[in-house]
Amino acid sequence: MRADVLLDRRGFALGLGASLFFGAAHAGPAMPRGERRLRLGVLSDIHFGWDEKAGRLLEAYDERIFLHALEHFRQIEVDGVVVAGDLTNNGIRPEFDAVAAAWRKVFPSNRGAGGKEVVPLFIRGNHDIRTRSFVHCWEKLFGSPADARVWQRDIGGYRFVCINWAPPGVRTGLKEFQSGNPPDGSRPFFVVQHPHPKSTVFGEWAWGHDDGETTEALAAYPNAFAISGHSHYPLTDDRTLWQGAFTSYNAGSLRYHAHQIDEFETGFENSVSAPRRKEDDEKMMPRLSCREHQGSVFDVYDDSIVISRRDFAYDGPIGEDLVVPLPHDPAAAPYAFERRRSRVVPPEFPAGAKLVAERTVAKNRAGVEKPAVRLAFPSAVGNASRVYLYAVTLSAKAGGPGVFRRIMAPDSMQSPKGRRFGKTVKCAVALADLASADEVSVEVAPVGFYGTAGRPVACKI
Repeated sequence: MRADVLLDRRGFALGLGASLFFGAAHAGPAMPRGERRLRLGVLSDIHFGWDEKAGRLLEAYDERIFLHALEHFRQIEVDGVVVAGDLTNNGIRPEFDAVAAAWRKVFPSNRGAGGKEVVPLFIRGNHDIRTRSFVHCWEKLFGSPADARVWQRDIGGYRFVCINWAPPGVRTGLKEFQSGNPPDGSRPFFVVQHPHPKSTVFGEWAWGHDDGETTEALAAYPNAFAISGHSHYPLTDDRTLWQGAFTSYNAGSLRYHAHQIDEFETGFENSVSAPRRKEDDEKMMPRLSCREHQGSVFDVYDDSIVISRRDFAYDGPIGEDLVVPLPHDPAAAPYAFERRRSRVVPPEFPAGAKLVAERTVAKNRAGVEKPAVRLAFPSAVGNASRVYLYAVTLSAKAGGPGVFRRIMAPDSMQSPKGRRFGKTVKCAVALADLASADEVSVEVAPVGFYGTAGRPVACKI
């Protein structure tokens, strides 16, 4: 593990604070009853890359973090491990071999602690088919068919339908597969694929979703539970879990996370825009680093599925457990977006929070100096909801068009042990047409994942 994130006394205190924050402020559904039937480790997008000239992995840390995640799964005695695609960066044989070697190191012969069988449920993503190497090694290395688009495996009496990456325009055949292999309606079954099923997690705007085939195929099965990756969107976002006709979950990424830039045309001041437009050169802030390493553990009971989200670099939870009641009732699903939006509490700044703003001249990303305003304000974490972004509004006393910008909360993706978590937010916004105004009002509001805004802080410059 990275030396800067090893636990110490301060780390223990942060972990205690996190448990208080997530336990008290995020009270969820009732905890499950009875015996646990299945425990599953869930990862996606580990992206092993290979340096052919050096004959080694491009980043040794990728292997260390994957091994660490697998060791955690071994310690808690999982029954299987899902990797929802993009095991590799370029789909070449040495990358597949490195993934398999890491797996065998922790689970030799697919055996965990005490010789318990642990099933690898690894599927291919778009990066894994950049070459045809997988055809010659996939089944030998990972135990699933190399040539099948859809295949299934049972673990502990639970069915897993696994879908390998299909290029755009190529149908997976899931609906036909289901017709020939109807699932048991008395318990949940899991569908694992790389892209998000369309119009489920995050919503219509989510980058890289499929063409809707899976959503259509699963609409008739309320006991279906889809698991997907590809977008690299963080597990801290409330929209990582969706419920409608069935249930869908974003598995995140073990290697790095992506900003949710596709939600807004211009992205954030500290991100790129969705189409990476030229206007990004005018932004006054560098792109926010997002090297978080996240994954999940599913505990399946008769009456619920409990999802624990974890950061494997900082070794701790990144949110309250998500408790999904069983059987799934679409009319009462607690994680349906509209139902969650109606009861969510907006994020708030701490009591007595102050906004500090000053005029300045700063360089934009293109290196051009522009009139700007520098801002500093406390983070809005530690309240009832995790903050997603800060909405910054500048307006001139004399009237006229103002300036509106979105700044992604620097700690929105982070574990409570993360370096940026809870720290004062410092940022800059171009004054644009307000540069000559005698007096400018500045307002900053914390906004949650469903667009709910807390009370703003404000000042004049």
